[in-house]
Amino acid sequence: MVKDPGKGARDSGRESARALARLGASERWFEALVANSSDLLVVLDADAVLTYANPASRQQMGFEEGSRTGRSVFDLIHPEDHEVAAAAIADVVTTGGPSAPFVIRIVNVEGDWRLVEAVLTNCLDDPAIRGVVVNAHDVTEPLHLTRALRVLTDVHRILVGATSEGDLLARACQSLVATGAIKLAWVGYVEREPRARIAAVARAGRTAFLDDVDAADAEAEFDDGIIGEVLRTGTSRVVNDVRRALELSRWWGRYDATGLVSGCALPLSIGAEVVGVLVLHSDEVGFFGDDEVELFGGLAQDLAYGVGRLRDAAELVSAQERLRTSEQRFRLAFEANAAPMLFSDLQDRVIDVNDAFCRMVGRRREEIVGRETAPFSHPEDANVTREWRQRITAGDVDQARYLKRYVHRDGRVVTAEITRSAARDERGRILYFVSSERDVTEESLRAARLSHQALHDPLTGLANRTLLEDRLAQAFSRAARQGGCGAILLIDLDDFKQVNDTYGHLAGDALLEAVAQRLLGVARASDTLARFGGDEFIYLAEGLGSPAEVEVVARRFRDALAAPFALDDTVCRQRASIGVAVFDGSEADPSEALKDADLALYEAKSRGKSCYVLFTPTLREEAAVSRSLARDLRDALEAGDLEVRFEPVVDLAELTVVGFEALVRWDDPIRGAVPPSQFLDCLDEGDLAVALCAYTLEGALEAAREWPTRAASRRPYLGVKVTGCQFLDPGFVTQVDAALARHGLDAARLVIEVSEEAALSDAGGCAATATALRALGVRVALGGFGTGVTSLGMLADLAPDVIKVDVSFAREVVANPAAAPMFQTILEHAARLDLGVLVEGVEDEVVLARVRALGARYGQGFHFAPALDADTALSVARAGLGALQPTSDLTTWVKSADRSVQSR
Repeated sequence: MVKDPGKGARDSGRESARALARLGASERWFEALVANSSDLLVVLDADAVLTYANPASRQQMGFEEGSRTGRSVFDLIHPEDHEVAAAAIADVVTTGGPSAPFVIRIVNVEGDWRLVEAVLTNCLDDPAIRGVVVNAHDVTEPLHLTRALRVLTDVHRILVGATSEGDLLARACQSLVATGAIKLAWVGYVEREPRARIAAVARAGRTAFLDDVDAADAEAEFDDGIIGEVLRTGTSRVVNDVRRALELSRWWGRYDATGLVSGCALPLSIGAEVVGVLVLHSDEVGFFGDDEVELFGGLAQDLAYGVGRLRDAAELVSAQERLRTSEQRFRLAFEANAAPMLFSDLQDRVIDVNDAFCRMVGRRREEIVGRETAPFSHPEDANVTREWRQRITAGDVDQARYLKRYVHRDGRVVTAEITRSAARDERGRILYFVSSERDVTEESLRAARLSHQALHDPLTGLANRTLLEDRLAQAFSRAARQGGCGAILLIDLDDFKQVNDTYGHLAGDALLEAVAQRLLGVARASDTLARFGGDEFIYLAEGLGSPAEVEVVARRFRDALAAPFALDDTVCRQRASIGVAVFDGSEADPSEALKDADLALYEAKSRGKSCYVLFTPTLREEAAVSRSLARDLRDALEAGDLEVRFEPVVDLAELTVVGFEALVRWDDPIRGAVPPSQFLDCLDEGDLAVALCAYTLEGALEAAREWPTRAASRRPYLGVKVTGCQFLDPGFVTQVDAALARHGLDAARLVIEVSEEAALSDAGGCAATATALRALGVRVALGGFGTGVTSLGMLADLAPDVIKVDVSFAREVVANPAAAPMFQTILEHAARLDLGVLVEGVEDEVVLARVRALGARYGQGFHFAPALDADTALSVARAGLGALQPTSDLTTWVKSADRSVQSR
């Protein structure tokens, strides 16, 4: 077989073709692999100039194919990583071997720095490549996460070992800086005073960033900064390039100075409250990715939990310490407290007491604890504790304050003021009761005494006006609700002032006490007897079956005073006038009933005293008439419609006129001639009486200055009667002096008369006025003598110039021969004192003869003449009594008077 010489060549060609085909396929496969690789693949020449970059590299770094060829790779590397990259390239070029993996930062298409792990291979001798092949992949997130996990692990370790809030935060910041790429970590809290601002409480790393932050910046950051926003909203904020955040422009200088370029602020929240902020800074742009922020957010939550736990622990320790301190203080306060204290359970059994309580009740602790307090409580107060416990338990009151009496071991009654409250658990259930007590025994006794003094008369011990008014209001209310009737008895002692002036005020007080005891002796226990003031008493009778019963009560009081009273060595009689007003609750006001009783009393006085009068509507009508009469009298006085008349005063031995008494008469246009007894009765001791006396004095002096004067005797004299209040007025003597000067009348011709009743009301004051009048030359007469209890001895003290025996005494002398010795005694005593005696009420010949026979020197009355007008009085003064015209009543007297005048 002959071999084909071209066959080998043909086979070799086919093999070569197949080899070339396989090579082309391999190259296409490799190119496809490089083009579709996610890793970064670039080729550098020996000068680090880019000659090739695969699509992944171009896509990440953001340049078109061929646009970066011929440029240095260092344009893409972070300046701080140039040194690392250059060293790696030089080492590979020199040694020829591949480099160890290393990490550098390169800029991506968005301008952010990314971390890549790179390996260099020297292919400079490979004719197909002729360069240094750089194979790299992005390790930004894995590296950051690794660092964050290391920090998280370290912080968890710190959380376990932290002993205080400050220690935890400081060590956490240090760990963040030490184990990660965090260059500054700090925690900020809000300071509220003087204004809200953020203050760093823990920091680590490049802390110069926080140095010298002034208050304005701290406040501004809280108001409108990123950190303030985190504190207000509780959400995280990330800034991966501070130069792109205009809201941080105020801080750019600090960022540049410290090399910090990115940051993250994370809230520290305990429950719903944001208590602070964790702020992290890095020197890498884009450092804070989503995964890192999530991890750091979890770390912030862990820190907040740790802060809360430490705060709780600190608060627990503090609370326990406070509890121990409180218990110590309480035990000290409880045991050493001067105030008695008691703890009791829900059944009022005593849990504990202090020594002060034991001393207050006179018992040992073991006698009290475990038992109720009822055995040593006052019988009337045994249920007080239970009643207040029920009210507190029912929620009626939170705290009770009440008084309770205990019985001390020695038998004394101790009054305690108790403040009681309940100790409750967190659900409001009562655990036990706490009572703080105070011994107010002496205080209660003082209060009772003060209360008694406030409501009782200090002299007699009877109810006073205040208590009576309260009892009156209650009595009227009861009568209105329950029916029935009651009565007010107004009891006024007759002529009591005479006792004071005769025997002295001590005797008067003793008499008032004795009267009170007499009245109490016949008073019912259910009624009220009060001293209304001075010598007035009021008796309030309730529950009367009928108005007629009140008369029985009134007679009982009147008769109780019938027996004489023994005052030391003196025995005196004291009667009373009683005004009675019956009520049945229909009255609108108790004061009206008092007024009715007062009207009845006034009527009793006018009836001669020592009697009782029941109020009737007629008395009110009469009072209204009296008020109307007083009103019209005032008008007549102001208009000058009253007439001053003059009643002659006669020398009974010679039947000659020795003077005149000035009297006022009123002829009313409507009423006609108003009897003096009627309009004078409507006067009180007020300004109307004073004005009437002044009017009388002026009118009398005006008329008297026309009367002729007998030089030897200065007769006829002028007598003017004044009221007690005017006589005692401090300016009265001056008024008299001025009036005498005004009218030109000799003071020796004027006699001022004051009643015996007025003199007895203030003997000292009357004596002083009488002395002052006599210093002017004016004489003084004591009128109405014999109606009161004026002793003959008192005449020496009062020293009147004239005493006028009352008309009632004159009538008594005629009607009762037994009265003659007393009349003669008066005359004899007056003669010894050089006092003139004038008898009032000489109304007929019988009286005249009787008083002349007994030795009376002067008299006046209708038997001689009625009150004369001024002209007639002037005629009589000039011509004597013969100047009077005869009347049927005076015929006999006039005839004898004529003869007397003719004989002179």
